[in-house]
Amino acid sequence: MAISKLEDSLSADLLNAASCIYNGNSNSHPIILINSLKNILGDVRSNPSNIILDFIRNHTNKLEDNRNDKIYLEKTTKEEIGLTVFISDLEDS
Repeated sequence: MAISKLEDSLSADLLNAASCIYNGNSNSHPIILINSLKNILGDVRSNPSNIILDFIRNHTNKLEDNRNDKIYLEKTTKEEIGLTVFISDLEDS
């Protein structure tokens, strides 16, 4: 998978996780899980684990959207949302 495609995919997954309705323990919030897996994938961006990518996709596809967020997200451009950042990029910097 190309790195830019991986970053786009993970950005969409993080947005889904951040926009979901979640009433469980805050330590298990989907955005924490997806972000943690994103950071693991950051170590091998040139050859990411398909098992992890499939898990992320399956997990985020099951999340219930917060309907009120869709109103605001439709008005927000992708540039305003921001870029996906890998911890390894921060460490390299």
